[in-house]
Amino acid sequence: MLLAAGPALTTIIVSALQSSMPPIRASMDVMLHEEGPPLGHTGGFGEPTCQECHSEFDVNTSEGALGVDGFPLHYSPGAQYLVSISIMGDDMQSAGFQAAIRFMEGPNHGTSAGALAITSDNVVVRRAPENKVDYLQHTPLGSRAITNGVASWTVVWTAPQDTTRIVLHVAGNNANGDNSPLGDFVYTHDVVSSATSNDVRDRPARFSSQSGAKHPFAVKLPEYR
Repeated sequence: MLLAAGPALTTIIVSALQSSMPPIRASMDVMLHEEGPPLGHTGGFGEPTCQECHSEFDVNTSEGALGVDGFPLHYSPGAQYLVSISIMGDDMQSAGFQAAIRFMEGPNHGTSAGALAITSDNVVVRRAPENKVDYLQHTPLGSRAITNGVASWTVVWTAPQDTTRIVLHVAGNNANGDNSPLGDFVYTHDVVSSATSNDVRDRPARFSSQSGAKHPFAVKLPEYR
């Protein structure tokens, strides 16, 4: 028995097709992440990285660099530090990152260590209530703040009143701006810091670049003190 494709049947067919189609706009939102990645993508403590969406290349290839400057290798409890996270890349059209600073040991293991204070509209701090971690990441404005192939974000970190080791994990994305998961380079980096002692001076972490970068990093970095 044939059924005429009347308005009711047409509506049913269209609805069925729509329900089976992938959410194109939602997929595009996953690729863009202009507002920052989903929380929990620093690569630390078992977390994934930006590569979960930007998946064409292996993490930490030679096409660029990710660096941390100003984060102390030995921190003074309660002291404040100006910490910069930077990404370098040839032909980089947009960039983003996510970072977290957490206790490596003790009763607060895996939770945020110290406090983060933003210094511009390029960055934002978001808290994940399920694990009590503050994540620092780019904003839409910060994803486009690129000068001479370098994107950089700065925050003030106040060290905790503690003496246990802490670690900064960061994942970053050097993107080509085509709003797809292809052609982007993802980097990760971590810095471990312990409390100062009388015979150890406060030293900032140096920039850590990937081998094979095509040109030197454009930002002048301070030497160890």
